[in-house]
Amino acid sequence: MESHFEDAEAEPRAMPRMWSVHDGDQLIGFVMISDNIEDLGDDLIGPYYLWRLLIDQAFQGRGYGAATIDAVVAYLHTRPNAHVLWTSCGKGEGGPLPFYLRYGFTLVGDAQFEDDEPEHLLRLDLTRSGP
Repeated sequence: MESHFEDAEAEPRAMPRMWSVHDGDQLIGFVMISDNIEDLGDDLIGPYYLWRLLIDQAFQGRGYGAATIDAVVAYLHTRPNAHVLWTSCGKGEGGPLPFYLRYGFTLVGDAQFEDDEPEHLLRLDLTRSGP
């Protein structure tokens, strides 16, 4: 978790906003978005970007990821100019691409961040009524 907070601190232009994910009193995950980036420049995607979605492996496949995105989408419906939620994910077997596609994200191409490998770039249309 510490590295995620360090990433947020290192890139304040990305307007990080984060929440913990709980099942009752038990911490089971973490989500971080870019919240209405004002200066996208050439290196940021947004203004709304799902930066991190982490659900403990023991709780995966039980609806917590989708419920977390539902909560993020509900929050974004209160934000200005929130028409699209962007995200990206690594390529390869075992990655979260099928999860995002089932949720309703659309694969639109590739994203490249710093020296990392290219990732899938996805968008979720927030103007529709539901996931």
